[in-house]
Amino acid sequence: MKHEEKKENGGRHIGAIIGRIHRIHRQRLDTASIGIGMQPGYRRLHYELIQDDGCSQRDLAERTGLSAPTVSIALGKMEKDGLIRRTTDQEDSRKTCVYLTEKGMALDRSMREMLSENEERLTGHLDPEEKAELRRLLEKLLDTLQREGDL
Repeated sequence: MKHEEKKENGGRHIGAIIGRIHRIHRQRLDTASIGIGMQPGYRRLHYELIQDDGCSQRDLAERTGLSAPTVSIALGKMEKDGLIRRTTDQEDSRKTCVYLTEKGMALDRSMREMLSENEERLTGHLDPEEKAELRRLLEKLLDTLQREGDL
């Protein structure tokens, strides 16, 4: 354990624990995503399109926090892979709308299964009460950060 991760009482800082869990979790998701045919860089865009199919590229950039050029490049790759199609908005020709294809929609089912399996790997050793308490505490931390404007 690195010196900067230790607290005076000998335990790790909560932030260091969360960071380590995040890195391991993300690595697992990246590996599993590739296994189902989803490039890791597509996940956030795919998620947003599942929530709001047909939204604009600009909306995708805002929702994901990615730059417009990054979104455009990723969508180009997703289009080449047959996951999305882009169309010009009929009411505003400056606006490009993004839609999932059948292949992109099918990946949603695989992604949900993969996420459930990964969550079970992460929390499978906890009993139902511990899982509920962990979820409650993490939601409380997230709510606090959101209220403070950190997200």
